[in-house]
Amino acid sequence: MAAATTLEARWITARRARIYPRIFAVVLGLSALAWVLAADGWVDRFGKPIGSDFINVYAAGLMVLDGNPAGAYDFARHGAVERAVLGDGIAGYYGWHYPPMLLGVAALLALFSYPVALGAWMAATFAGYAAVMARMAPGRDALWAAVAFPAVFANLGHGQNGFLTAALFGGGLLLLDRRPVLAGVLLGLLTYKPQFGLLVPLALALGGCWRAFAAAAGTACALAAASWACFGTDTWLAFADSVPKTSRVVLEQGAAGFEKLQSVYAAARLWGAGHGPA
Repeated sequence: MAAATTLEARWITARRARIYPRIFAVVLGLSALAWVLAADGWVDRFGKPIGSDFINVYAAGLMVLDGNPAGAYDFARHGAVERAVLGDGIAGYYGWHYPPMLLGVAALLALFSYPVALGAWMAATFAGYAAVMARMAPGRDALWAAVAFPAVFANLGHGQNGFLTAALFGGGLLLLDRRPVLAGVLLGLLTYKPQFGLLVPLALALGGCWRAFAAAAGTACALAAASWACFGTDTWLAFADSVPKTSRVVLEQGAAGFEKLQSVYAAARLWGAGHGPA
């Protein structure tokens, strides 16, 4: 009986479904505030940056402003800029692995101080995430559930771009039937994470969403062309040269942590398989 109750979640009443997300959001919010206040400047007590997945963006932006966008793909030079911003005491290196299309955003953020840029990035992308979630599931209770979702606090803690990805992906899906061209534009913007360039076109083609497919392809090509015009051929060549290094560090050596990767490869590595068999 106890097992059945747990599996069927009978204990989640309507009242608890309203109250629990609010409790979780407040507790996690206070925990995040305490974590920031306990930090030494913008480095936490474990030596990791506040916004560990944002410092790579900020450092790349500084290199663009310094006239060296291709240098963002040189791990040693990029890491030196990160240490110049946050100090030599930061633990580890946080690589820039994105295509040149995102360098313009990085440069815009680097116009401000690190804490201002981090706060603006999180606020703007969270607003996009919240707006899309509110359209998907209208109502205050649903929005509280979206805010209390644990990945929200993981994203905030790391200064990640998950809010932006969720907003573009969710917005594209919401508009796919009514405004396919705009949906395609939003989905095309997702190519700042190139792996979506494989998943999204296949899904659009299988669904017969050809207007959205064309708009997504056009957007991706326009972004690539604009970044080539702004940052030059050398930057694209540097990105291409960095891809095998990224694969080696992130996948073969597991720098990101295999438990964070949702793939058969990562599951096999977690079970002890080597790179080749996985």
